[in-house]
Amino acid sequence: MSSVPIARPRRILFAATALTFASIDITAALAQAAREVLPAVEVSPPQSRKQARPANRDAQTARRAAARRPVATPVAPKPAVPAQTPLNSNAVAESASRLGLTVRETPATVEVISAETMREQGYRTVSDVAQGAVGVTAGDNPAEPSAFSMRGFTNSQINTLYNGIKIGPQNMTSRVMDTANLEAVEILKGPASLISGEGAAGGAINFVTKQPHTGPIRNEADFSWDSLNSFRAHYGSGGSTYVQGLDYRFDVSRSALNGFADDTNTKTLDVSGQL
Repeated sequence: MSSVPIARPRRILFAATALTFASIDITAALAQAAREVLPAVEVSPPQSRKQARPANRDAQTARRAAARRPVATPVAPKPAVPAQTPLNSNAVAESASRLGLTVRETPATVEVISAETMREQGYRTVSDVAQGAVGVTAGDNPAEPSAFSMRGFTNSQINTLYNGIKIGPQNMTSRVMDTANLEAVEILKGPASLISGEGAAGGAINFVTKQPHTGPIRNEADFSWDSLNSFRAHYGSGGSTYVQGLDYRFDVSRSALNGFADDTNTKTLDVSGQL
């Protein structure tokens, strides 16, 4: 038997020849492109653009007025006010904890009497507030006015604080104070020397004055008079000043309270302010 092995090599030879011709054409095209000279690039200088003038003077005046208009400064958001509860258990007592804990979260016996509670109960002085608290008594002795007692301790065994600052021994610094200037009265029952200073074996009482607020200025005034010729007058003002970030609060109260017994009259003049 005979075979023809020449057919396959011929096809391979023809294909190789076609590839050789194709490579020759590509090389010639590249050589011709390299000989061609690229056109010169012309760069023109930048042209200044003139701002279009307003169509009329009214538009130009409006633009100038907008440029002189003061920019509104953002107002800081007001802190969230805790929900009012009958026992003020959501209030944060600074005299009981430096961690911002509420009365419910503080592991101590704390009672907070807010300004709203003082108005509802008719507490006119801090002695009335102490007498209305649970387990606290107050006696306006001639030598020790507005002296407090709790848990068997009295006088210098109870610290008196003003906005969280100790003001000295109770039997020397405690005075009858009108509640018109106060935002709250915090009563911490039990040892409190670790927070308020030495000597607080029985507890501590903190008087919190009305605090400044951010926003428009608000003024308030009230006056009362009764059949015993007792009167109370109070004026308060607070809000934001023209200085950015500076708020103020100012309160002044005057009262003359006459009791049923002779020689039990009380006169107070309280002034408080904060920036």
